[in-house]
Amino acid sequence: MDGVKLGNITALLDNFGPALDTLDGSDGPRDSNNDKIVQKVAEANARMTAMSLTRRSPILQELVDAGNLTITAALHDINWSGLLAVITRLTSGLIPTFGARV
Repeated sequence: MDGVKLGNITALLDNFGPALDTLDGSDGPRDSNNDKIVQKVAEANARMTAMSLTRRSPILQELVDAGNLTITAALHDINWSGLLAVITRLTSGLIPTFGARV
């Protein structure tokens, strides 16, 4: 996010690039000190990762199509509440919005 290059972690940080590209820039500077941007990137990354699972796995796609599997994006709040924040159910072609806490 901040252009940091730290050995193996650099590849991990590069995975957030596509999520960063979904932002329109109206939320201020794109750096790790901007909590609003960090949250939006985390949510976008969770959505994109969950939606990519069926594209990468024909087996998962078959299970979803048959109604035997539901893929849901979620974030785990490890800093404060410990709650799991579910991002609404994913359906083909839709980008869900941040959902309820369970």
